Amino acid sequence: MEKMRISSVLNSTGDSGGPDQNDDASATTTSVDPGRRRRNTTGSLKYTREQGYFIWYHRVDLQMGWHEVVDAFNNYFGQQRDKNGLQTKFYRVLSLEDVDRVRIQAREQDIKTLSNHTRLRFAWMR
Repeated sequence: MEKMRISSVLNSTGDSGGPDQNDDASATTTSVDPGRRRRNTTGSLKYTREQGYFIWYHRVDLQMGWHEVVDAFNNYFGQQRDKNGLQTKFYRVLSLEDVDRVRIQAREQDIKTLSNHTRLRFAWMR
């Protein structure tokens, strides 16, 4: 009896010359477009860094309320994000930038705006 190599089994083509019709791996293989935005484990689009900075700038630098930030965000980026999602991203950005939460900054009277904490500039900044 002839021994079969794993590679010959995995690369097996049926009589049609293509992948075996019963091969589950070929049925689940998908191509990924590198230009598409990544989704998180819940299926929603991940925020970009720019979007996180947009939230920080509008909330702190421009002193907008959360509903105003949500409206500005959704209008600018053409998405339908809610207040909870933007707040979560906001605090994550502050943490990544090693900036205290806003309440702590207010108590210490040392508010870190995007403009004075970073050298980043975006087209949407006033």
